[in-house]
Amino acid sequence: MSLPRFLQTMLDEHMASLPGGDDTLVFATPSGTPIRHGLLYRRRFKPAVYAALPPELHGLRFHDLRHTAASLSISQGAHPLLLKQRLGHSSIEIPMDRYGHLFPSAEQALCAGLDAAYDASSSSAANVVALDSARP
Repeated sequence: MSLPRFLQTMLDEHMASLPGGDDTLVFATPSGTPIRHGLLYRRRFKPAVYAALPPELHGLRFHDLRHTAASLSISQGAHPLLLKQRLGHSSIEIPMDRYGHLFPSAEQALCAGLDAAYDASSSSAANVVALDSARP
């Protein structure tokens, strides 16, 4: 899976600061073993939320980051199939059902795109082919 350039840079810098080379885990205990979700959540995630966000957002959950990533992807025009693959869903219906409410904002972009395609095609008669009435 590809990452945005800014995120790849941040990840590369983080990984370079860790001992262990290519086999190093992104999230690990000080000894390099996998960190349990509960420990990461309590010791790192929640303190970061409290430090970085105003009190009304202290209820932010780790999974909310996934929803935010999906929402930002949709706002950038991500195709639903790509969204399904990135989120690891088994079918395209799952992200469409879960995040479908975010797609209405794409309605205007769709209409603008169809208008542009129509305008481009109607400006030239070269793309119009007469139907042959003799064909079945």
